[in-house]
Parts: sequence; C-alpha cells; structure tokens
Amino acid sequence: MPKTLYPSRSEHFPYPERTFMYGDTPVMSFDAGAGPAVVFVHGLGANLTHFEHVAPPLVAAGYRVCGLDLPGFGLSGKPRRDYSIRWLSGAVFALLDHLGIDSATLAGHSLGGLVCADAALHDKSRVERLVLISSAGLFQMPLPFQWVARTIMRPGLVAAALERNARRLLEKRVFEERNEKVERFIEQAVTRPDPRFVHDLARVMWSLRKELTSYHLFDEVQRLTMPTLVIYGGRDRLLPTKSVPQWATKLPAGELEVIERCGHMPIIEKPEQLVMRMSAFLARTNAKPASAARPRSARR
Repeated sequence: MPKTLYPSRSEHFPYPERTFMYGDTPVMSFDAGAGPAVVFVHGLGANLTHFEHVAPPLVAAGYRVCGLDLPGFGLSGKPRRDYSIRWLSGAVFALLDHLGIDSATLAGHSLGGLVCADAALHDKSRVERLVLISSAGLFQMPLPFQWVARTIMRPGLVAAALERNARRLLEKRVFEERNEKVERFIEQAVTRPDPRFVHDLARVMWSLRKELTSYHLFDEVQRLTMPTLVIYGGRDRLLPTKSVPQWATKLPAGELEVIERCGHMPIIEKPEQLVMRMSAFLARTNAKPASAARPRSARR
C-alpha cells in the first residue's frame, strides 16, 4: 500500500513516529539513539521531518535525539482553541515526561526557537542548553507593523496567499542557495495539494497573531542562563537578523554562529555546517555523547 504523502512532510524521515497525548491532544513524536538528550522543535507551518538531515548525524555521534510535531501542526492534533507560545512550550515538557527525560538540550528552528526559549524561561531546571536556529523572538516589531501584520493574518487572507505564493516564498525568501535537499523540500511543499493544510495553518496563525508579532526575548535575555548557541543564515530574508548579534552578546553564556550564504532554513540548506557547529557547541558545554552506545530506532 503506497505511503500517504503530506504537504511539506518528508517520506524519507528515517525514524519511526509515535503518538502521545498532551492533555486531550494527540502529538506526533520521534525518539532515536542513546546518550544526552537533544530535542528538536520545528518552525511555523513545519513538522518534525524537517530535521531529517540533522538528527541522524547526532544519533550516530552518540546522542539521544527526539522531536515532535507541535500541536496545531504536522500530524499532531489541531484543536480549535486559543493557541499560545506557553501552551506550545508545554507540549515540549509533555514530550520529556512521556519519554522519561528529566532534562535536555532544546534546539528550536524559527518559531520553535521561541518555543524552546519560552520553555527555558518557565523551567530552566529541565533545559540544559538552548540552540536557537534562525529563531523568532530576537527582534522587536514596531507597533504600526504589529497592527498591520495582525490585520493581514486573517485566516482567509493567509490561506489564499499561501496557496498562490508558496513556491515563490520558498524560492525567493526562505532559501539562498539551491541544492538537492532544497529542491526536494520545495517539491514536497508545493506539489501535494491538501486544502486542510493551509487552512489549518492560517487558523493557528490567527490564534497566535499577537504573540507572533509582539513576543520577543529582549527583556528576558539575562534569565536565559544556560549555555545557548544562537545560529542563523547570513542571508536570512524571512526574519530580521540585524539585532541578533547584539541580543546574543547579552546572554550570560551565549555563543553566536553565522552560516554564510545561507537563508532561513540551514537545517535543510546547509545541514552539515549546522551539525558541525552544533556538535562543537555540545562538546564545549560538556554534553558528552554516549561513545559506546548502540543507537536504537525508537523508544516505545
């Protein structure tokens, strides 16, 4: 029986996916390898399979690598409720509880970076390190722009815009250099029609509209005391990056890495560089891999 293909979801993701419950919402997840735990959290409109190029090298290096489809995204439940960053970060802790992990390195991309930082602000005892990849929350949007952005986030407008402009957005705004991984990602995103995808995404964006436009970490930077790696593409045209270096220097234990000639998704465009820099950061901060561990395909 042919495998169902979903928009923007890779059928090549190498690990089994399992569902757990976050309250009354089913959440899709994966869990592979053995050693210090690293949890990946995806961005807006994304899913756990977007880490298909960065999870396996870390598993092979002796880390336990986990991730989830945030509620409202991917194959997780999409309840009709008020969404918030706090509720989404609660799902990350629910994953840790489900897997019996006391604390972990949280690695978030884009919106996932803001979700991971929010989790760290609410319970730093469970967050050993942060890796913020092209993260949201590292710039302040002026009030007039906030009002405009919230207006244009109306579900009907967003759904129509995504349906018409998905390929152009990916080619012109998300990626800088085209390679085999980028081309496959774009095809997965735009050649699998599913009307529910854009409408569900638009509904969640509308619910999150205030926090997407106003929640920033400038006032919280000193509270992020755990080792933190801030990393982004030098040619990110999707999120503003001008203020990121200044923000990173205020972190009590922060490091900044820029991947040159790379856009908003280094996890797809230049995963080898991302893994190299992330692995070095984990080693510098004493997240020692399980050198003799036999990776397992999944934890049940």
